[in-house]
Amino acid sequence: MATDNKRKLYDALSQDYDMGSYEQFCADLNDESKRRKLYNATSQEYDLGSWDSFSQQLGYGQAAAPERPAVAAQPSAPAPAPTKYFKLRRGGKDFTVATDEVNAAGGLYDWSKAHPGAPLRVYMQGTDANGKPFDGHVNLSVAHDRSKKRGYKYTTTDKPIETTPQKPWKPTKMQQRAMSMQLQQLQQQRDAFIEQSRERMQNMSDYYRSNRSLGFQTVEGEPVFNPETGKMEKTYLTPTGDRTTSKAVADMETMNYRSAMAAADMSVGAQIRRAEAELADLKKKLESSASRVHDEWAEDYENNSAPLAAVLAANTYVPRQQVDKENSALRVAIRQKEEQLKDLYEERDRQVGKDVGFWRGFGRTMSDYRTWDFGMSDLQDAMTMMHADQYSTSDATEGEKRAGQEMLKAIHDNQQVEQMYGGNASF
Repeated sequence: MATDNKRKLYDALSQDYDMGSYEQFCADLNDESKRRKLYNATSQEYDLGSWDSFSQQLGYGQAAAPERPAVAAQPSAPAPAPTKYFKLRRGGKDFTVATDEVNAAGGLYDWSKAHPGAPLRVYMQGTDANGKPFDGHVNLSVAHDRSKKRGYKYTTTDKPIETTPQKPWKPTKMQQRAMSMQLQQLQQQRDAFIEQSRERMQNMSDYYRSNRSLGFQTVEGEPVFNPETGKMEKTYLTPTGDRTTSKAVADMETMNYRSAMAAADMSVGAQIRRAEAELADLKKKLESSASRVHDEWAEDYENNSAPLAAVLAANTYVPRQQVDKENSALRVAIRQKEEQLKDLYEERDRQVGKDVGFWRGFGRTMSDYRTWDFGMSDLQDAMTMMHADQYSTSDATEGEKRAGQEMLKAIHDNQQVEQMYGGNASF
């Protein structure tokens, strides 16, 4: 009887709380302190009776039963509890999963990790912030928050949704040809873009290498063959990486560039001062963002009255800081700004005659902690930059949008300094 009561209590609480597995739940009940903590946390929402009655119904602290006759009527075995199913949605289609299967996996979040696919949505019922009834599906990432803070209930059903397997889509021959042509066009466009980018970067490198002491003047480049005239013609380079055979056009573009740069002090010392101030500001913003994540984590921990909440909270703090989008963008911005400063420091020392040869480059590489973390930091930065478009979507918070702009600016600034001074390295 006590076992049946434990199962009924577990099924009831699992509708509102992530209770873990049934075996762990029973093991926690054997500890009187954990059992009392569970009673105190849930007795306000559920009619559990008195503490003594609650414990006795679960098979703990029962009083000695009076002697019964040798022959007693045996109660009929209770009917097994009907199977319940969570109602879920993925890829635009509804489906169900048995609550026992979800609980055995450790909850809906762990079940979704074990069954990867399109983003998972969960059906829930409750009252929204405007006081209107809600009966629909929400993203899994916010389901637990709505359950704890807004009192939403997970939607369950007694009957599973029957799903029929769909045949995989197979394109026709005409569709295959069209797809092949589109892929070829994309490949050609990509190759052309890469070639143009390489040519422009090479032009800029040649320009700044030849124009170091001329003060942004037009530079004569290598001659090229003109197939129309059949002759070799002179070319001219501009600060923006353009190469043209017309000196007048090159002079005009160079003059426009000098006019735009005249309003800013582009000396190495001025660039260092601006970069150092921007780096200090980025570090303050990262500290503020990390504090925000800590406060959110602490609030969730204080509001979590489930058993073993402290252990779960301790295991989620560091990953929560690492995956926060605002934190990730600011970390990329800081690393880009640090690389920019290293190039500027080397150019400053080079201009005053200090040694910036092999040992300087060797020390720069060996002192960088990313040299020793097996590429994990570089991988995290690459993943963040690859998904930079997510920082400008309508779902992004204001903090994420600002952090995304800081990241893109820092990447651009570092690339500009690398193009201007990176080719001067002697190691």
